[in-house]
Amino acid sequence: MDTPGHQDFSEDTYRALAAADNALMLLDGAKGLEPQTRKLFEVCRLRGLPLFTFVNKLDRPALAPYEIMDQIAEEFGLETHPILWPIGDGERFKGVLDRTENVVHLYTKAAQRGQKAQVETVPIS
Repeated sequence: MDTPGHQDFSEDTYRALAAADNALMLLDGAKGLEPQTRKLFEVCRLRGLPLFTFVNKLDRPALAPYEIMDQIAEEFGLETHPILWPIGDGERFKGVLDRTENVVHLYTKAAQRGQKAQVETVPIS
C-alpha cells in the first residue's frame, strides 16, 4: 500500500498502517527527518511494524549520509545498516555502492531531461 506522508492525508496513512505488516520510511535526502515522518514512525513503533528506510533525491543537493544516519539513531534510537551507499550528491552524484552485491552502479545523466540515465555496473574486486 502506498500512502502519502503529507499531514493532510494522515487519516488515510493511519488506516493503511493498521492493515500493514511492515513499512517503508522514505526520507528526502535534502530534508532528512521531517515532523510527519517522526509521527508516522511512532505509529509504526507502537504497532511493532518492521521498518525499512530509503533515502531518495540524492541526485539533488542532499545531507551527508552520515548526517541522516545520525538523525535516525539520535531521534529513534536505532542502529542503521546501509545497504546502498551514495557516491556524491546533487550535480556530483555519480552512483551507488551496493554492499550486498559488491558492485558499484555508476550513472551517466541522460542527454535530455526525463530520459533514463545510463547505468554501468562495476564489480568490486
